[in-house]
Amino acid sequence: PHPHGGWAESRPQPEHGWAESRPQPEHGWAESRPHPQGGWAESRPQPELGWAESRPQPELGWAESRPQPEHGWAESRPHPQGGWAEFRPQPELAWAESRPQPELGWAESRPQPEHGWAESRPHPQGG
Repeated sequence: PHPHGGWAESRPQPEHGWAESRPQPEHGWAESRPHPQGGWAESRPQPELGWAESRPQPELGWAESRPQPEHGWAESRPHPQGGWAEFRPQPELAWAESRPQPELGWAESRPQPEHGWAESRPHPQGG
């Protein structure tokens, strides 16, 4: 029996010591396991992309990492200004942050060597 209800299954795994699988009402099952960067991670199936990994982060509550066909993986997490943000590696500049914005669909923030950061987004007049 699991402290949060239902049941849990713990089993040894060669790469990270152990894993705990448990049913969850909203998505069938979840697997919790220690995360390389500390704390723990929860992996769960998602219909549109195979799996997702959710883990707590000290500064913003949680983060979800998931594979994406075009760039390997993406991490979604709540954004300080509201809504959410998606962080993903980019070969030329280490990372990028994509997030939806109500007035223009999305915005991408990324570091730039000459002035700290830049935000790219579609312009109302096009481009």
